[in-house]
Amino acid sequence: MLFAEAVDNSKSLDVTYCRMKETGSCHINVYSDTIEVQNANKTHQVTLNGLNISCMTCKNLCLVNDGTLSCRFNASYSSHTNDNIIKLSKIKSNLNAADSILCKFCQQKLGNIQDVTCTINFQKFITLEDEGLCIEGGYFCHPTTKSVGDSATNSVNTQTFPVNFDLASPSSCLFTGLELMIDRSLVEPKSIQSKGNDFFHCSSCLMALGKKVLYGSQEYFVFWANCLSLLIRENDIDGDFIGYIEKPLIADEMEFYGLLVDNLIRNTQYRVILSAITWDGLLDFMLLWLPDQKLRLYTTALQDCTSPTIDVNESSLGKDEQNTVHSVKIEPIACRRVFYQQLLPNSNCSLNTAQLVDSWRKDFGVTLIHMPWETCIGFSACLSQFSSRIAPHTRKLDGPMMGFMSGAVPLIHLPNDLA
Repeated sequence: MLFAEAVDNSKSLDVTYCRMKETGSCHINVYSDTIEVQNANKTHQVTLNGLNISCMTCKNLCLVNDGTLSCRFNASYSSHTNDNIIKLSKIKSNLNAADSILCKFCQQKLGNIQDVTCTINFQKFITLEDEGLCIEGGYFCHPTTKSVGDSATNSVNTQTFPVNFDLASPSSCLFTGLELMIDRSLVEPKSIQSKGNDFFHCSSCLMALGKKVLYGSQEYFVFWANCLSLLIRENDIDGDFIGYIEKPLIADEMEFYGLLVDNLIRNTQYRVILSAITWDGLLDFMLLWLPDQKLRLYTTALQDCTSPTIDVNESSLGKDEQNTVHSVKIEPIACRRVFYQQLLPNSNCSLNTAQLVDSWRKDFGVTLIHMPWETCIGFSACLSQFSSRIAPHTRKLDGPMMGFMSGAVPLIHLPNDLA
């Protein structure tokens, strides 16, 4: 396996080659955009698209173990690189075309948004802002925000919200990328239910769907976008009604996780306790440490390289020997680094981990957020998937970060007309 990790902030490229024992000795040659691994009578040429490597800047050369070699180079990035950045698109048109919102898990109708105008604001998220200061309310006996006219209240504390609540009315809704906020009057009767807290669940399948928010005396419902589907009218070319189609509000869950991390970093929330919402209560699920580091990951299994050719001009080969050359060109995966420590479903939580969680809960610099159990499971799978693309010897952290894993989420690009 060949792992290459380009870090945008430092303009560096970390290269790790993991060889199988049976392959024997090998030679590694580095060119401006290609890494060549010569192994017995076989050569692998791996082109890292979009990179310009400074070949003479090799440093941190290290033999990690008998089968792993690691080193670092300076590298610059081509402006025309076609990064694998997920783009959010067509969301506003789908919302404006939808007649109803549905529970994604059981398709129960949750609300009627026909003829409701949608406003999009990817810069501000409601429930994260609401929960980001919840610890503060437990330490001070005096109000920490302005008067009722400028603030919203809930069962935890009183504070100012970052959006204009007038955007959510019987004729309009607000979409923030993570959430869809609608007026109480648009919610389908008996479609949701609560269990003694601000979070509400689908009355049919009991999946957590969102959170109720009070602004003055007005109550709003904030749904998490990855829990919703849209029921959209479909017309033919003449404008005649054909039928309804169902589309998820967020087509790719990866977009949701990328937006979540992006918003936390933009709000300088670098340490996070992620709590899972279940019908039976809240469970501490994961610790997140966000270093605000953008990466491009290149990963390939050398035996999967294609386009074999035969080179008989190598001076090092014997008279009757042939060198098979395999070449491959790989595209980068653009992402953000995330350090994470899973607390659940592993029940064997060590004493050190329990003490760490307790100390984070008492720290004003830590944000507490709540997400549905299903979202937490998906987020964990996303981080694990990216961890598998990182060199094995750098996945597990040590020192002050002992117990954390190195993972990532997709880097989200917000189109200018939607940002």
